[in-house]
Amino acid sequence: NITLGGTNKTPFVEMLCRMLIEAGISVGIVSRGYGGKTVDPVVISFSSEEETREGREEEMARLRELVGDEPLLLATRLQNVPVAVSKDRLRDVEALAEQNVELVVADDAFQHRRMGRDADIALVDACAPFGNGWTLPAGILREPPSVLARASLVVITKADQVSPEQLAVLAGEIGRIVPEENIFFSRLSLLSWRRWNGTWKEFEKEGPSSALAFSAIGSPESFRCSLEHQRVEISREHRFKDHHRYRAEDMNLLEVSLEECGAQAMTCTEKDIYNLPPGWRPSRDIFVPLVSTVLDDEERFKEALAGVLQPKIIVASNGFGEDAIGSLLARKLAARFPSADVAAFPIVGSGQHYTKEGIRVDSIPENSPSGGVSKYHLSDLWKDLRSGLLRSIARQIEAWKKLRTSLRTPVCVGDVYLLLHALWGQGRMPILVATAKTVYLSGHWRLERFLLKYRSRMTWTRDRETATELLRSGAQARYSGNPIMDLTCDNTIEEVPWGAEGMSHVLLLPGSRRRAYEDVKLLLDAAELLSASLPCSYLMVVAPTLDMTELLAACEGWLFFREEEEIRKGELSV
Repeated sequence: NITLGGTNKTPFVEMLCRMLIEAGISVGIVSRGYGGKTVDPVVISFSSEEETREGREEEMARLRELVGDEPLLLATRLQNVPVAVSKDRLRDVEALAEQNVELVVADDAFQHRRMGRDADIALVDACAPFGNGWTLPAGILREPPSVLARASLVVITKADQVSPEQLAVLAGEIGRIVPEENIFFSRLSLLSWRRWNGTWKEFEKEGPSSALAFSAIGSPESFRCSLEHQRVEISREHRFKDHHRYRAEDMNLLEVSLEECGAQAMTCTEKDIYNLPPGWRPSRDIFVPLVSTVLDDEERFKEALAGVLQPKIIVASNGFGEDAIGSLLARKLAARFPSADVAAFPIVGSGQHYTKEGIRVDSIPENSPSGGVSKYHLSDLWKDLRSGLLRSIARQIEAWKKLRTSLRTPVCVGDVYLLLHALWGQGRMPILVATAKTVYLSGHWRLERFLLKYRSRMTWTRDRETATELLRSGAQARYSGNPIMDLTCDNTIEEVPWGAEGMSHVLLLPGSRRRAYEDVKLLLDAAELLSASLPCSYLMVVAPTLDMTELLAACEGWLFFREEEEIRKGELSV
């Protein structure tokens, strides 16, 4: 949530976990553990048999000191669901991964920006959505309402505690920040009552006719409203600070107050039970309402959540050659993860490589004279600047922003500039397939190694030596084959015979960008000069990005023989 105070987060987390468990997903919870003392991760989980186990009360008191009240409540309500608590929620996630948890629900983590996430569900209290509109310390807002734009789904809680007119006004206000289809409504529903007198007793349908109500929660008014909704006459009410640890003196005063007001019994929330003083027993059973969250449109919520949780992978590239590699990688990712949404984000060119592979392009088509963002040739960079490079960058950054919060894995095929472009645009740390740099060509600059260390989740290099260089710098790096040559892994082209034994074999590689139509002339001139002094056999490998007709037209003075797939000039053939 974006405010202080109770928005019914804990029952919502419980409802969400039950929904995921019903879908067959192994789920775990990370919690801040307010009031707990643990620094290192503590994972708690209870089974149904443990409720009546001897020594249970002492263990619960110890755990309350260690992890706080809300993790205990969730662990007891959700049997066999592990709940991890510590000061470092990233370590909590790692601890849950060791418990074979597939999906983690993070309780109260909207402001925990360091932790990656696939979905953000923001809860807004219908009774006090934004307080006085001021952020801390002048108001109850942790962040301004505009931050709801980064939420995947927004749920207005306590929808039954305000009028339909008030609810419509609030939904309209939020609808100016998030799409209307991402707004939902929830309320609390009473499952049953349960008596407590040191241990839990059987479930009951009816609560007390009159009660002394006490609570130490974020929204005591909501608790009072729920009691009144159940037609419980509230004879007297005592409110304590959220997460208050009750002392024996507090409970004695409540017992006196109960006798004075003449109520049938005391009642409190389930969370309050975990904050009662160890060993204390009430003179009469305490009635505890057991509540759960109910969504007004559960099926629509499930569909929306499934859409948000669908893994979204985007392959970014910054040049024609990188597009060729990226499109092949995107196709293989789509085949490897058929349930994922795989898209492309070429920052130059029209993305024709991706569209040929059936991969959706999410960037804005941009053509540049150099066919990429070049920093090796100032003349190329100058041409790009004159043709609107800066405007193009700004447009692509805007396109990235539309993908914020929706991506799971940005994959960059290219260089560190592309990695920064993607990081700046959409915010999530990318992984890099580093096709541009190698230690055999000066390697990565010190600044680049620094950025790869702190801003890349993993870097795949084009050779083992470059991976070693990056690992020495502290970056996460791996060599799994040359992405330019080995990515195909399924090459079915038959071996091409060229040249006789004993001859020198020369590959002619014009490249993949538009300048290849000029460079091919230089390559052929070099072949002529070389052949004058050394018998050679030549093979030209044409990138799929090049147009054969245009390439042949650039080979002035050479004849094309279609059947032999050769060009010839005098005695020289390629």
